[in-house]
Amino acid sequence: MAPPVPRDLLAGALRAALAAPAERVAVHPPSVAALRRAVDGVGDAMVVLLSVLGAATAAADPMLPLRLRHRVAGIPPLPRRYRSLLMAAGGQSAARARTRAGSVDTGPDLSGVSRRGRITRLLTTQFALPADHFALRHARGELMYRMHEVGAEPPSRRVMIILDVSPATFGPIEIVLRLVAHLVATAVRAADQEPHLVPADASGRRRLDRPEDLVDVWTSRSLDPPDLPAAVALASQLGQAGDDLILVLGERHAVRDQGLRPGPGLRILTVHAPADPPPRAAGGPGWIHLPPTPDGDELAAAVRALVAFAPVHPRPAG
Repeated sequence: MAPPVPRDLLAGALRAALAAPAERVAVHPPSVAALRRAVDGVGDAMVVLLSVLGAATAAADPMLPLRLRHRVAGIPPLPRRYRSLLMAAGGQSAARARTRAGSVDTGPDLSGVSRRGRITRLLTTQFALPADHFALRHARGELMYRMHEVGAEPPSRRVMIILDVSPATFGPIEIVLRLVAHLVATAVRAADQEPHLVPADASGRRRLDRPEDLVDVWTSRSLDPPDLPAAVALASQLGQAGDDLILVLGERHAVRDQGLRPGPGLRILTVHAPADPPPRAAGGPGWIHLPPTPDGDELAAAVRALVAFAPVHPRPAG
């Protein structure tokens, strides 16, 4: 089929374009004062949003923080000492290793050949064979099919994070609860598990697949009191039987007053208000308690205890 424009005309236009002098474009970088004014306009809440998303996510989609800037007002003030934990968690999530497997379905990378597959995956070099040789190889199952690398099926285990965002948590308590929920979600994703966010008022569920989904952990609020038993029941219905893990993160009085106890597949983390420490350590296996200003080691230990996949058996009452 002939091209719509004669070939010699195209060649002449190309030679003329290459011979033309390059147009110089003047570049005027912003002044240092302008850069400082722009940086001063970035508030602490936007810094927290960028830390939640992570550097790799922002680099892959630079417009994402701008699309989410309307949610900045809902982010509680985060002490500077905790921001490094968010950035480290974002790096861990971005560097998450993905298990790969060979398949004759279409994938992003080539990974070898197979003697079985779809006709559309045949090695193209085989079409150079004489027709009778091609038919013979097809009859004998000797044709070669290109394989691709695809993501292996992830484990089906789900981790349901029940987060109390009621007025009883506003202030220092919510900072700790949201931070733990964020760290748990990134740790679970790094282990190729499925983190889900379930509000403590049992109003629904949100899967935390992408870094931008974690913004919900930091911005969701409710004026309704928590209904933790209903939230646990909802998480159990949404999950899959057997291997799911339910984590309840809440204020200590709400958890105690609603009668929750840890057990196989259910773990609890509570936080007390600055002037309201518990008279004795909360606890037993599967129950973690944190002060309103934990340090990095305390937070790391709490996250490890929450996401450890070994079963937890409660102590006998009494």
